[in-house]
Amino acid sequence: MRRIFFALALLIVLAHVTPATVQAAAVHDFHDAAALAYRHYRAAMFYLRTGNAMVASFELEQMARRWNAVIDRFGTAPPDVYSTDFSWEKTLRDIQKRADSALETAARGDAKAARKQIMPIRRILSALRKRNGVTAYSDTVDAANAAFARLWRYRHKPPDFSSVGELDRLRQALAVTIHWCERVQADAPPAIRDDEEFKRLMDRHLSSLGRVWVAIKEKSRLNLINILRELHSSDDLLFLKFG
Repeated sequence: MRRIFFALALLIVLAHVTPATVQAAAVHDFHDAAALAYRHYRAAMFYLRTGNAMVASFELEQMARRWNAVIDRFGTAPPDVYSTDFSWEKTLRDIQKRADSALETAARGDAKAARKQIMPIRRILSALRKRNGVTAYSDTVDAANAAFARLWRYRHKPPDFSSVGELDRLRQALAVTIHWCERVQADAPPAIRDDEEFKRLMDRHLSSLGRVWVAIKEKSRLNLINILRELHSSDDLLFLKFG
């Protein structure tokens, strides 16, 4: 009788381990493995932008190693959601090639060229997810960074405060940036949402964005420029730490 109960219990467990469950786990495993490599990518981009090729080379080495592990595991066996992507393996190997090339370039001390080699990786990964109907938290951070990039243009070219049209365009750019930053905060996975550094960063970032409204109302060119400078630093940190 005990054997019968055990067999029935085993059948119930197996019934819940469906192909979809296995596939979902594989997708989760891929995204986790890719995120580990992407963390080193973000750090490398930061150091290369500051001209520190030596430190960047350490990050690129770790990125290349972890991405090679991604290819070994998923290169010829993509998760189900990516299984119809004919460019899957080609895309993964393109990223590896760029990481390897950038590592060699950074090791020679050429930070600018190395950054140029790996810069497209962010866009390549985003495009990979998009064409397969996959959305990740990284995409929300990308959208927030892209929105701020449009707002940042006013740092070097402030609006004519006497022009209604120019002020409306500035307000629109600001509103879009705030929207995406609020999404970054609201959509953060629990591990990020509960991170004290993340909380402080986003609170400060959104507070500074709110001050832009005041600068517009007061028609203060200097305040606008100074606030955007502050925001640029926190925008960089958002991608570096949590992108």
